[in-house]
Amino acid sequence: MLSFWRSLNNFGKAVFLVLLSIVVIFLAEVRADYLVRNALDTVSIPVAQFFDGFSRKVLGVGTFIGNIGNLTEENKLLSERLKSLEAENAQIEELQIENQHLREQLGLEQKQGYDTLNARVVAREPTGIVRVITVNRGQADGVAVRMPVVVSEGLLVGYISEVYEHSARVTFLLDASLEVPARLQTSRVDGMVKGQELGQGLIMELIPQGVEVTRGNRIVTSGIGDIFPAGLLIGYVQAVYQAPDELFQKADVLPAVDFERLEQVVIITAFEQ
Repeated sequence: MLSFWRSLNNFGKAVFLVLLSIVVIFLAEVRADYLVRNALDTVSIPVAQFFDGFSRKVLGVGTFIGNIGNLTEENKLLSERLKSLEAENAQIEELQIENQHLREQLGLEQKQGYDTLNARVVAREPTGIVRVITVNRGQADGVAVRMPVVVSEGLLVGYISEVYEHSARVTFLLDASLEVPARLQTSRVDGMVKGQELGQGLIMELIPQGVEVTRGNRIVTSGIGDIFPAGLLIGYVQAVYQAPDELFQKADVLPAVDFERLEQVVIITAFEQ
């Protein structure tokens, strides 16, 4: 290298120095650019990775929020569908109850030989001394005053007390003005069942002394008279009252019918005495 330098004249040396300077400058710029880019990569790559991950999370949160909105809408639709199904189930159950009631009514007709008419309770007077309901059958359906009213199992409710064109009023057994010829089913002893004053329940009177009457004895209609056929269940003996100086015993009677929950009744339009 030294001999090469000595062999050059002044012009050659000048040219050589210029070229050497250019090479050094170029290499310096290349090295500097490499260092700068390396430093930038060292800093920028983690930053880029951070923002890439952050953006993915943001997108994930956005997707999650979007899914929540979709779930809310789906839950609303499911809730509406559930309500619709509940309404349908209620209607189906109501039809099943009505069909069961009609089957029981048909069984009552076939078993007892009654002519009957199904009726629905449309109004009630649950309080007061007089216990009355209104049903959706009337003169147009062949209903008349004094027709017995039962529930489909043959439990006595009362009788028709007033009739209109398309409706009728039913007076309960609980009414103090109604007296029903009755019979103790086991002993076959007759008496009279009527409502107590002030709506305090039923009582059976005119039970002869000496007849054994115990709690739980069934009381049915005796068939005496022309209003009620024999064998309709009135209720059960709750308590017996005896007095040595009296000719008859008395008994409190638990009605077989839950009068407060009546929805459907059966009117007996004709029966054999």
